[in-house]
Amino acid sequence: MKQSLVQSVWFVFLLILAFVPIFGILPGVYLLVTRQHAANLQPMKGWIKGALVTQGCYVVALLLIAFFFVPR
Repeated sequence: MKQSLVQSVWFVFLLILAFVPIFGILPGVYLLVTRQHAANLQPMKGWIKGALVTQGCYVVALLLIAFFFVPR
């Protein structure tokens, strides 16, 4: 079965989205852990947690897209 151009572009778009949360979560977790020991990161307390929540929403959205829209 040959894929159409729209399916191919959509698949590439989903592959790119799959790696965005990984590159956002890893630095966020690192900052969350080192924040307690670094005085200059203390003011960013709320921003770091907010960034992690946002990245978590991206992961959930990606899983929902993969579950509902990717043909099996």
